[in-house]
Amino acid sequence: MTLAEKLCKYRKERKLSQVDVAEKLNVTRQKVSRWEHGTSVPDIETMKRLAEIYGVSVTEMLQQEEEKSIEQPIVKKVKEVSPSKQEDIVALLCGILLLAACQIPIINIVLPIAILIKYKKRKYSFFVKVAAVVCLAVAAYNIYLFIDIYFVNDGIVEIRQL
Repeated sequence: MTLAEKLCKYRKERKLSQVDVAEKLNVTRQKVSRWEHGTSVPDIETMKRLAEIYGVSVTEMLQQEEEKSIEQPIVKKVKEVSPSKQEDIVALLCGILLLAACQIPIINIVLPIAILIKYKKRKYSFFVKVAAVVCLAVAAYNIYLFIDIYFVNDGIVEIRQL
């Protein structure tokens, strides 16, 4: 239970309104409301006076209890799922990077090979493998065009009409 929840609980147990507490402490009702909503906390002197009004110790007010709630197993499940979401994002980024690298010489050969080696046993390896193979195919085609234009045809490119 948080300090804000405890302040609200103690006040209600004593059947006091926020106005009553504010008058006893010489503060505004809004300030008491902010303490109970957790948007601010009272200073040490005010905490001592609140403890006197509510009939509890300052230590009891400040002590955090470990809650056993239904949310804890859910949070653990979410934390277990998060790495797979992260892997999906990594796979998507690898695919985009591979497809973008298709038109960059040398990188369009080295990057797909490196990614194929690094991610060969991952669950999303199919998507990455397809992107890498496409990138390697584009690289092979670009190399073929380069060799054909500069070495076979002596750099002459012929434009044919359809």
